[in-house]
Amino acid sequence: VSKENIFRTTFHPDSDYSTFVGAYKPTRDERPLYGLFGKETVRLKDGKDLSEDIITYKFIPQAFLNAYMQAYRKPNENVYLIIEEINRGNCAQIFGDLFQLLDRNESGVSEYTIKADADLKVFLEEELGKDNLGIEDGELCLPSNLYIYATMNTSDQSLFPIDSAFKRRWDWEYEPIKYKNTDWVIDVQSNKYSWVSFQKEINKRIFEATSSEDKMLGDYFVNPSDGVITEKMLLNKILFYLWNDVCKDGEGDIFKVSDTNDVSFSELYGDGGKQKLADMMNYLGVELVQEDIDEDDENEVEDSDKKDNTRYSINGEIADENGKAWGKGTLVRRAVEIYCNNNAQDTAAQIRDIWMSANFVIPHIVETDEDREQRINNSDDPKAKGRSKEIKLPNGESLHVSTQVGDGKKRKGFTDFLSKIKSKPEWGIDIQEL
Repeated sequence: VSKENIFRTTFHPDSDYSTFVGAYKPTRDERPLYGLFGKETVRLKDGKDLSEDIITYKFIPQAFLNAYMQAYRKPNENVYLIIEEINRGNCAQIFGDLFQLLDRNESGVSEYTIKADADLKVFLEEELGKDNLGIEDGELCLPSNLYIYATMNTSDQSLFPIDSAFKRRWDWEYEPIKYKNTDWVIDVQSNKYSWVSFQKEINKRIFEATSSEDKMLGDYFVNPSDGVITEKMLLNKILFYLWNDVCKDGEGDIFKVSDTNDVSFSELYGDGGKQKLADMMNYLGVELVQEDIDEDDENEVEDSDKKDNTRYSINGEIADENGKAWGKGTLVRRAVEIYCNNNAQDTAAQIRDIWMSANFVIPHIVETDEDREQRINNSDDPKAKGRSKEIKLPNGESLHVSTQVGDGKKRKGFTDFLSKIKSKPEWGIDIQEL
């Protein structure tokens, strides 16, 4: 979409009709200076008229009116008005009588027109022309090529309620928490904890305490540039929010270091605070992230000088397409291929969601193209691009399978993978030790 066809605004407590539609405002202008008798302008040596700055009033259009005029000027192109944070402003006050225009007929044109006030009528007639449909008979009517999108976060505490009459005039689409930032970690005393594991555990406790999803941690509640949530970010942004907005009445059982010992927010600072923070993470059962074991290191074992020589078959296949015994990385990738072939009707995103819902320890075990691109862009790991390998789906889409599949010193990703696959016989994947 051309940028000139996109108009964006953000609602806030001071937003009103004039800041959304437009109004007369004082603006700076110039006027020529005349001579003593007012007949001729004063000219400089270069022949230019001498002028002075003045303050005058002009009608200044805002986001709605700019989008409205563009839609009528370009009837064969789609024009988009984007309203961010719609629930942070008083919608009834901001929209005013434009509320009536939101009822659209089957062709997308407003069912009911509204009379433009005198100032607005004069402005639109000057800008569009008196015969233009956008101000025909002095009335406003939304054209079918003007689309209005609005965003809101249900977790935010709205400053103004949105009444049901206003809500009914919109199509709503709920965007659930997807737990997709699987490569993000929380760094506490040099231990790396899984952000997704923390996020899921906290959200489960919030729901159990409040029977509501409104205060859950979304995927981008924080957005660390390098994928690492520091102790400072954890304390000052995440835990501060939980302490003040979720647990202020003792709900959630989040601020604990054991079943019998609570911890206050202030105790997480100062001497012993970091240890209590680590104890709190352990009490919550947040998963420690396994060491990154690439496919090239897939035979590494813990506390042993010997290689792991265990061999496997998968659905009766004892070797890969090159006749080589299955390694851990190639076995995981083959398992995903088998699942994809058994579910050829599913999209890449559907397969990703199903595999991620199994909570494998292996980081980003299955990614779509968009997931992989986002992970690479958010990572300072020089090997980020090589942390997955591509497979093609029957429908032509791509999936990317993690190569970080080994059993590290802290987390046993491959052992967990075998266990999870055995618990999913409906997936049609049979892995056996030879």
